[in-house]
Amino acid sequence: MANNKDNQKQEMKTSEEKRVFEEGIIEHKPTSFVKIAINRFFRHKLGIIGLIVFLLFAISAIFANQLAPHSITDQNLRNRFAPPTLTRVYPTGSVATPDLSVNTMNNGEIFSRDLTFGIPSWYQNLEQDITSHPAVSHDNLYFGTGENKLMALSLSNGSEEWTTDLGQNIEMVWGTADGVMARSGEQFFHFSADGQKFWEVSIPGTLDKFTGTLERPLVITDEGEILSFSIEGEKQTLASLDDAVPETAHFHEGNIYFLSGGYVYNFNLDEKELTELGSINGITDEPVKIHYHQEYLFLAFSGGLSKGFDPEKGEVIWD
Repeated sequence: MANNKDNQKQEMKTSEEKRVFEEGIIEHKPTSFVKIAINRFFRHKLGIIGLIVFLLFAISAIFANQLAPHSITDQNLRNRFAPPTLTRVYPTGSVATPDLSVNTMNNGEIFSRDLTFGIPSWYQNLEQDITSHPAVSHDNLYFGTGENKLMALSLSNGSEEWTTDLGQNIEMVWGTADGVMARSGEQFFHFSADGQKFWEVSIPGTLDKFTGTLERPLVITDEGEILSFSIEGEKQTLASLDDAVPETAHFHEGNIYFLSGGYVYNFNLDEKELTELGSINGITDEPVKIHYHQEYLFLAFSGGLSKGFDPEKGEVIWD
């Protein structure tokens, strides 16, 4: 009988020690609730697996820019099963009409989307480089290709309307009321919507950093002349900015905003008035782009520096 009682006491003692050990409150017991909770957590395998998964997601988020340096919008779904390549496909430009959006890629692919229903409209693969930002006029899409050709595609179905060889790389195109104007080196060409050439002129030293939606085709020369053309191709000088030659310019609602010698200028085409808006101090890098958005100017420089500028106050709003 005594042996049974001794055995029961021994079992109770062993069970109690086990419980105390599992609760983590023996000689080396944690001194806080947090430590007890941590001890309990690390005894659960599923909890540890969950922690590892969480840490993987957290690390991926922290180093997202290094793990995925390219934009998710720069995709080519038709070639998603293609083998790895060092050649990156990127957007060449985009244009939009009231009911259609068109995106061109540097490898010659063109994607269009019906804005009314939000679905793809048509697809075209030219299998040659697109070298200029596209332009739209008279239900046609215009752009230059790597084979020195100016092409016109139908906006309705993407079929080729006409192609002409200009003999030089086509850098810029403008949609006009009559058709399309293209720049190839120092040569400018004007074609009708059906491909008939109106005129061809040579203008040396033209500025090629001109962006914005133009109400009329304009050219800024390296000497600071702002030029337009008549239907016959006669050069019309709208202004001569001798004291402020644009280094990069942007057109917005009748105004040309541009950078020159560290200063920001505005030229109003209707009033023919030049206004100095303010200075950008301490910049030695070459300006590469100026863009107008929501009443502010955004400036980009060759060294990777960007600045915001308030044209009303004439001051930098952020660095």
